[in-house]
Amino acid sequence: MDWRQLAIAAALVPGVPLFVSMIKMPESHQWLTKQGKLDQAQKSVGFFRGPGYDAQAEVDMIRENILNKHGAEISIWEQIKLFRLPQNWKPILVVFLIFMCGQFSGFAVVVNYTVTIFDAANTGIDSNTSTIIVGTVRFLSTLVSAVLLDRVGRKPLLMVSAIGSCAGMLSIGAFFYVKEVHDAAQNIGWLPLASLLLYVFFNELGYGPIPWLLSGELIPLAVRTLGNGVAVTAYSMFAFIISVTFPSILKHFSSYAAFWMYAAFSLSGVFISWWLPETKGKTLEEIETYFVPKDKRQNQQRTSV
Repeated sequence: MDWRQLAIAAALVPGVPLFVSMIKMPESHQWLTKQGKLDQAQKSVGFFRGPGYDAQAEVDMIRENILNKHGAEISIWEQIKLFRLPQNWKPILVVFLIFMCGQFSGFAVVVNYTVTIFDAANTGIDSNTSTIIVGTVRFLSTLVSAVLLDRVGRKPLLMVSAIGSCAGMLSIGAFFYVKEVHDAAQNIGWLPLASLLLYVFFNELGYGPIPWLLSGELIPLAVRTLGNGVAVTAYSMFAFIISVTFPSILKHFSSYAAFWMYAAFSLSGVFISWWLPETKGKTLEEIETYFVPKDKRQNQQRTSV
């Protein structure tokens, strides 16, 4: 099998099941409510929330929110003007910073330079085999994350991911420090693979999926089009910066300095998590109120009463 056939097969493996699953997937209840299809909206809520959930109450909340905004589509220019409101720019800033921490933790480096890292470690373990093992652990960790996200919650999982990713980067940095400074890494040739497996497992546990999930949950509906554009652009920009600068860092500084820098960025996600509201089990309308200033929130509650 040449690389073209392998690329096609790799695209079909996730693509075909995704296409089949989308056939039975209902439209979002927000969109159905906006179109006036309230019965379908309730069925959609029931599909996503499960039996026993009060679908009618959520649809009524969505409908009230739409009516308060006169059901109008907001242009990009109007969204830019709405950025000055704290309830709009704060969640976008949080998502932006989480994307930054996730990428600056060294994720793009591990993905793009796995073979290079193992070649530099010169541990005697085959670099290509190690890369396959790392990719397998990434896949398994993503499955674990999918199970835990709605059980543990986004906030604690992100903290655990940040600490675990930091530990992985500190560990591989320690290996290169011993190797480059003391030339005494002969007996710890297993450490680079173990460190990257530790890093990849914890990174995919939180830093991988959670920023994408939060970009859909935290960013308010009023500025979601522009806000998601900012989030995706930030992700791509940070991935590009990390990928491009890694060879230069190795050339002008040292391997262990690079990995310890990524460890520091990994750990910074713990502090950003303090700003993060827990979105598990909450509707989008409930999440939006978190960033509304306290005085305005109280006025809204008095008005609704």
